[in-house]
Amino acid sequence: KNRYKRVLEAAGVTYSVKNIAELLKMKYRSSTIYQEFINFVD
Repeated sequence: KNRYKRVLEAAGVTYSVKNIAELLKMKYRSSTIYQEFINFVD
C-alpha cells in the first residue's frame, strides 16, 4: 500500500511541476531560462 501511495504522491508532484511550468510559460514565454527549465523537467 505504501508503494502505491508514494507513486500517487510522485505523480502529484510531477503534476504540480507541470502546472508551474505552464505558469512560467505564460510569464516568460521567450525566456531561455524557461527553455532550460522545460528541458530539465522533460
